Amino acid sequence: MAKILLSGAPCSGKTTLFESIPPHKSIIFIPEVARCILSEKPELKPQPNFQDYLLSEQLRLEQLVEQSQSSLIICDRGYLDVIAYSRFFGHPIDNELIFKFLPYDMIFQTSTEGVMPVGEYSTESGLQERQKLDEIFHSLFGEIGIPTIELKGPPETRLHSFLSSISNRFNIEGVNPIIERRGFIRGRELEG
Repeated sequence: MAKILLSGAPCSGKTTLFESIPPHKSIIFIPEVARCILSEKPELKPQPNFQDYLLSEQLRLEQLVEQSQSSLIICDRGYLDVIAYSRFFGHPIDNELIFKFLPYDMIFQTSTEGVMPVGEYSTESGLQERQKLDEIFHSLFGEIGIPTIELKGPPETRLHSFLSSISNRFNIEGVNPIIERRGFIRGRELEG
C-alpha cells in the first residue's frame, strides 16, 4: 500500500485535482478533513484547539484507511498540512509529530502560479496569507526531506502529471495517464 499527499496553499487547485482523479478499485480517497468538519460544525474554526482537533481527526482517518486492502490512498491535504497551518496561526505543535508519522510515499504540491484565488484569498491580505502559507509548506517539506512534485499549469496538465507520476512509481494496473475531457468527477469518500 502507498499513500499520496496532495498539498499546497489555499486556492491552488488541490481539491479540483483531487475531485478529477478517476475512481479506481485500488484507490481510497480521503477528502480534506478540515472542509468536512467545518461543513458540519463551522463554529469550531475560531476555537483555540481547532488545529489539535483537526490533527487528531486527520491522523485517525489516515490510520483507519491504512488498514484497508487498497493499493493506494490519496489524501486531499494531510497531517503535514495541519502542521503547516498550525505554524501559520502560531499554534504550538510538537515538532516530533513531523517525523513520528511519515507515512507519505509521495507528496504533490499544487502551485499557486496561474491559479486565480477566490473569496477571502482574492483580497490583498488573502494573497499575502496565501503566499506565506506557500512558503511554510516549502519549508516544512524541506525539513522532512521528502521530495515533492510541484504541479503547475491548467487542471488537465496537473491531472496528467499526477496520474503519470503515480502510474510510473507504483505500477497500479488500470491507472491510465491518458486524460479524457468529460468534466470533473467526485472522489468517493471513505465511510466509517
